[in-house]
Amino acid sequence: MDVAAERQTLARQLQVNARLQVTLRKQMRQELMRRYVAAREGYADRGILGAEAALIGHEHAVDALIRAQLRRVAEIFGPLVIEALKGRGAWLKKDYEDDYYQQMVEAWLRDGSTYKIAADIAYTTRHSIRNIITMGLAEGLGTIAIARQLRQQLGGALAGVRAHIIARTETHGASSFASDAAARATGIAGLQRAWLAVGDQRTRPAHAGADGQVVGMDEPFQFVTEKGETYVLMRPLDPAGPAAGVIMCRCAVAYRVPE
Repeated sequence: MDVAAERQTLARQLQVNARLQVTLRKQMRQELMRRYVAAREGYADRGILGAEAALIGHEHAVDALIRAQLRRVAEIFGPLVIEALKGRGAWLKKDYEDDYYQQMVEAWLRDGSTYKIAADIAYTTRHSIRNIITMGLAEGLGTIAIARQLRQQLGGALAGVRAHIIARTETHGASSFASDAAARATGIAGLQRAWLAVGDQRTRPAHAGADGQVVGMDEPFQFVTEKGETYVLMRPLDPAGPAAGVIMCRCAVAYRVPE
């Protein structure tokens, strides 16, 4: 086990993710701003129905952005992991190896994972807009005043923050999936995975406590929160995991070939 090399793997993955998330962050901010502006104008024109109409197709637009990002990330991280593991054990023939990896990527796109993520993002958008309208109505504000509240509270700053969180989380999640799929595509027997936490003040205590935890390819990582609660993740940013253990996670996995 080369601990120094594993830490370099984590640092390199964070650097690549930082570059890759730029495109998605810009695209996501544009999509959010477009919906916020349309909802404000729609409410000013037709009330609640107009605000709701502005969100039609939001899930599909976000889903398309996330799918495109996964493909971009998969094209980079898959080959990196496969090449890194070659020479460290038996692997599948090159022609089959690439095909098998692509099959896993396509299966991930088909299983509805990206649409669930998009639906959650769209729900938050809709909830934010509805909450402002509901509070305005409860305060006895008129249509123009509520439309003004929508403009003030759903401005560029909020869209930028949301876009950053979404881009960072989904880009890192895509690289985590791609790395895991690529490792499986090598066909190396007995391959193991080690959890790598960044280890700074922003790292979740549960993730810092799991740093160096080693499991098999089909075994989950175990985590214990400060409150003593437990949860499991198959990989960093596992979409099946709890939001508190996934959003903005910067951890990575190192793949170890048994001696």
